Amino acid sequence: QPADISAMANAVRDAVRGGHRPRLGEDVNWMEEFLKRVWPSIAQFIMSKLHVHIERQGLDNMEGIYRIMDVATRRLIETPLRLPLDHDWLNEVLRILWPILSKSVNAIIEEKVVPRIQATLPRFMQGLSVSMNPCDLGTAAPQITEFRVMEHSVSDGWMDIEMVLEYHAKPKMSLNCSGMKTGMERLDFRMDCNISLYGLREHPPFFAG
Repeated sequence: QPADISAMANAVRDAVRGGHRPRLGEDVNWMEEFLKRVWPSIAQFIMSKLHVHIERQGLDNMEGIYRIMDVATRRLIETPLRLPLDHDWLNEVLRILWPILSKSVNAIIEEKVVPRIQATLPRFMQGLSVSMNPCDLGTAAPQITEFRVMEHSVSDGWMDIEMVLEYHAKPKMSLNCSGMKTGMERLDFRMDCNISLYGLREHPPFFAG
């Protein structure tokens, strides 16, 4: 029933915050058991959303990305949500997803960004050849350094999460223009992120997006 789903959602939200975790009997944490059961559906939902987003980029080499996604989906299913939510679990999920994101960004740079650079060269430079080789963001995944479940919603969702994402890497990237090269030795950034879960449903994964 919708009322039951809402009550369960509120219980999950409180548990994610690190508050009281209801128990069934003395030794069984029903919330954790429940999440273990529904986590495969939630993991597949997350990957399906990522799949749609990447597909919209219209990349040529999707087969390689699909293979990486298959491996990541299995690993994500084997990494159920832990309560209360902590940095270790969130960063473990980022490490699982990073090969997909890295491969996709590399492909976007090579297939979308470089041709645009080539197209916007001044007329007297139109004959120059532009390429990106190598183009590799590396294996170091971004890290979540801060996060909290917000006490008051800032969206129409039933749970809003605020986090800080930091990325420090040494990518292997070199932009080549007719023999001239320029590269990137380090890439560092810090960004504030907000995630909203909305649209409660009666079946796993229990939210629409």
